[in-house]
Amino acid sequence: MTIVHIGALSLQVKRGASRQLFVEGLIAQIREHVQQVVGRCIEEALEAEVTGLLGRGWYVRRRPPGGR
Repeated sequence: MTIVHIGALSLQVKRGASRQLFVEGLIAQIREHVQQVVGRCIEEALEAEVTGLLGRGWYVRRRPPGGR
């Protein structure tokens, strides 16, 4: 088994696999992790945008009409 460390990410491909299978497996694992990272980035950006538009954070109630 070959293990490639990329920061905290470890990619594994079984030893003895052909070069083509190795590359395909590596690409598939990298694609999966990139999609996860991009998804988290988009979620964080959307949360920041919503928080900015609402003018309040998570679980903070809006002020009732009249300012009470």
